[in-house]
Amino acid sequence: MLPLIEDRISQGLFTQILTVNPLMLEASMKDPLLAEIFNMSDFCIPESTGMGFIAKIKGFPLQETIPGIDLMLKLCSLAAQKKWSAALIGGAPGIAEAAGRNLRNMCPGLELAGTVHGYHTAAEEARELEKVFALKPKFVFAALGVPRQEKWIYRHKDKLAGAAALGIGGSLDVLSGKISRAPLWMRRAGLEWLYRTLRQPWRIVRVAKTFKAVFLAITTPIS
Repeated sequence: MLPLIEDRISQGLFTQILTVNPLMLEASMKDPLLAEIFNMSDFCIPESTGMGFIAKIKGFPLQETIPGIDLMLKLCSLAAQKKWSAALIGGAPGIAEAAGRNLRNMCPGLELAGTVHGYHTAAEEARELEKVFALKPKFVFAALGVPRQEKWIYRHKDKLAGAAALGIGGSLDVLSGKISRAPLWMRRAGLEWLYRTLRQPWRIVRVAKTFKAVFLAITTPIS
């Protein structure tokens, strides 16, 4: 996949990448614009244990799933190798900047075209984005939550020619150090969701919704 993304960027093509989980899949069944984005996106990457389970039951077993944050790190490593810049969009004030500092340590040579937090007014955001777009980053990571981040990318696709864009949810909070990530053994066992729920009990509601979304995906005929 990475060579394909690299090739599209080298050709100057806009590339939208979706990391898909069951809640996003369910949302696309109710949201025509999100469904359109699914259809128009260049890559749809299953990112969770739930997606692996759905695929197995449906008879389309996956070789692997990859969390959005891990895909982001792979893309940042590619950017560092190619001397391409990246932009970070979203998060609370200061979070993207802190995440950017840590990313540069994790991916030596990574260049940041800019950061824009998610709490600007519409006018402020427009001004900040123009500065970022003018630098023509090759990777744009939007941490605005689903489906806002996917719609944001789709809405700005004309200004992102030659860039690959990915919605990353709460990854900037993790990369900034604000939130800790599950130990590697839990990630490998597909239990990152459990770790996050234990650390943030309010997420139990999201877990319940995810189980519902998995059931819906399994019982909905493929059309």
